[in-house]
Amino acid sequence: MKYTWVIILLLIPALANAEYKFAKDWSKADTAWECTFLAITAVDWMQTRWAAERDFYWDGHQHDENNPFLGSRPSVGKVDTLIPLGMIAHGVVAAALPPKWEIEDSNLGTININPRRIWQCVWIGGEVTAVGINYSAGIRWGF
Repeated sequence: MKYTWVIILLLIPALANAEYKFAKDWSKADTAWECTFLAITAVDWMQTRWAAERDFYWDGHQHDENNPFLGSRPSVGKVDTLIPLGMIAHGVVAAALPPKWEIEDSNLGTININPRRIWQCVWIGGEVTAVGINYSAGIRWGF
């Protein structure tokens, strides 16, 4: 898988912490962020399904899917399989990431980073971008 190294790098803080536990300190805010990701991804899923039902052909033009995991013109079955699996995998990785990672810096002191929130926000931003691009290309919704 192309992006395995990204997941490994994001899990390093968890692996470095001896007290690490899966879904440690999962909060209501974590749930809200994850639900936001799931909601916007569901919209992307509906748009991708709509395009796949039309063989990525509308407005007199043939279009390509930009998700490298799906391929340029995935079938409805592939869309309905891989996108939900990706949604599940996203939640598992979010739960696996620690909510807090402290880095000591001689100039700045202690820096607190939330790898879980970074993971969620990066993917939410990507999905919002995808939905916007799809909409501007004329892709509608459909299940």
